[in-house]
Amino acid sequence: MSVPEFSDYKIIIIDTSNVIYNGDSNVFNFHLNLAEPLRDVYKIKIIYSALSIPATTLHDSAVITNLDNVFIDLNNYNRITSVLKKSNNILTNISYFDSIIIDTADKKTTGLITIYNDFNSSENEYYVNPIVSQLNRLDINLYDKNNNILTSSIISRFVMKICVYYNNCKTSRS
Repeated sequence: MSVPEFSDYKIIIIDTSNVIYNGDSNVFNFHLNLAEPLRDVYKIKIIYSALSIPATTLHDSAVITNLDNVFIDLNNYNRITSVLKKSNNILTNISYFDSIIIDTADKKTTGLITIYNDFNSSENEYYVNPIVSQLNRLDINLYDKNNNILTSSIISRFVMKICVYYNNCKTSRS
């Protein structure tokens, strides 16, 4: 799909080392205020997302097992859906913007481990519907496979690079 004539985009890097936490800085519930508001946002494309996990956590199967997901909630945009099995064997759907799959199979270092998704296909695009008239802030929460918000005892850092597409001129004003 080509970019419309009056469209533009901004690359935004979200890094937990420079965001505003919503309360406790040990909980991955934070936001990023944009330097300038973006008008008429119609698409968000994920370019890159990564987690830094202490090796001791990664090798603790009580905390993380191979192929666990870390779910990313971005402004309550629901791009993916998964199923959560609760303790009483009831299944419930959960929806998030994206996820990172943790592959523990070949990780044998003693420091921090970086797990990332590097996107090169159109599967990483989210079309905002309805179009957001003015985007000022990105709200992000990170959840584990049990739908619990993650803490810094499990993940030490999160980085995500996104491309936000927006209309720089309303059709009615052109």
